[in-house]
Amino acid sequence: MKAVGQLTGGLAHDFNNLLAVIIGSLELVEPDARDAPRLSRALKAAERGALLTQRLLAFSRKQALHPQAVAMAPLLENLSELMRHSLPATLSLEIEAQSPAWPAWIDVGQLENALINLVMNARDAMAGRDGVIKIRTWNQRVTRSSGQRQDMVALEVIDHGSGMSQAVKARVFEPFFTTKATAAAAAWGCRWCMALCASLAGRVALESAPGQGTTVRLQLPRALNEVEKEVAPAVDEPPPAGERLALVLEDEEDVRQTLCEQLHQLGWLTLETASGEEALQLLEASPDIALLISDLMLPGALSGADVIHTARRRFPALPVLLISGQDLRPAQNPALPEVEWLRKPFTRAQLAQALSAAYARI
Repeated sequence: MKAVGQLTGGLAHDFNNLLAVIIGSLELVEPDARDAPRLSRALKAAERGALLTQRLLAFSRKQALHPQAVAMAPLLENLSELMRHSLPATLSLEIEAQSPAWPAWIDVGQLENALINLVMNARDAMAGRDGVIKIRTWNQRVTRSSGQRQDMVALEVIDHGSGMSQAVKARVFEPFFTTKATAAAAAWGCRWCMALCASLAGRVALESAPGQGTTVRLQLPRALNEVEKEVAPAVDEPPPAGERLALVLEDEEDVRQTLCEQLHQLGWLTLETASGEEALQLLEASPDIALLISDLMLPGALSGADVIHTARRRFPALPVLLISGQDLRPAQNPALPEVEWLRKPFTRAQLAQALSAAYARI
């Protein structure tokens, strides 16, 4: 299992580099009215590919989780239209949420993906039938085997479909197991829920029998803080980039060239290299460099983190941006420098925002 996790993590890293080139290149194209719909479809497909790499990284335990206090009722309401749109006319979706309700401590994006997968599994289990898929959420106080009491937020997805045999139930949490030859992607649903709950000290349970439908129940930890109100972030624009020089350290040539072109469209001049050693030499020899952007994984003796640590010691006023397809949170990687970071693949707008944040750190 560990080997499979390492394999999927490596594949996801490679896919992120490919998607960085695809998404970046699509954005660099100036669409005319005729080509705009085609480019939009291609960009959406690439973004769906990025979601797939998130699944792979979640499975390999390398995907960054960003848990926060989440109100379940608004989250379900926001997802309801998308989920209902995916159901045939013979099926309806019913949502039941307790009020007042405790907030859950959860990664919003991962939970949304898990829910969508569970509802799609329920849809397939009820193929050819009329009926209701039900989502319920409520406050739950549980007593563990140790005697400790714990506040949880329960979340159920219930269908009245074909159900599962004991043999299928015994394997349903295996990462690549599926009973649907044409819908292997949905096999992630239960495994994803288990990985998500395990990462956040939650639990997942399954009740099913042939001909009696299936209930998947998640127990999510109660958040200790209240849900923060969404406020549009006020991001200061970086200083005008005209005639300013950025050093780009990235070993993948296509990724490096695409990133440089994105920077050119944002008004930057660029100096590029694939070597950590050469990057440090360029910093010493080129006092006009006003920004360092570095990938994390590099060939040779120096990693991106090594280069940034050295650059920060020698040039403490230099804005730095670290990019990678991996989990870059300092809390999960204490050896990483505390600089602004951006996960691949990213859009030009996300790059511009990250540059603003990098300047704000100086």
